[in-house]
Amino acid sequence: MGLAHHKLGQADAARDWYDRALAADPYHRLTLSFYGMMHAETGAKDKAVEMLRRLWSVCGGDTCSEFRALYLVVTGSGGS
Repeated sequence: MGLAHHKLGQADAARDWYDRALAADPYHRLTLSFYGMMHAETGAKDKAVEMLRRLWSVCGGDTCSEFRALYLVVTGSGGS
């Protein structure tokens, strides 16, 4: 639900759903990545970097695709 609202440009609703998802599973890699992307797209780079750091911890470094995808968005090296 968070991603659907995010893609529809409904940041407040997306934020609520992402927060709910992370409350249920704080280690959910896709949620951390998509939430970080939303933060980056809305100009909240500090929050995007926070999600990136959490992914680093969850993935054990830069080994998972969710980390790499968010990294590209945060650093401006890739698309959204």
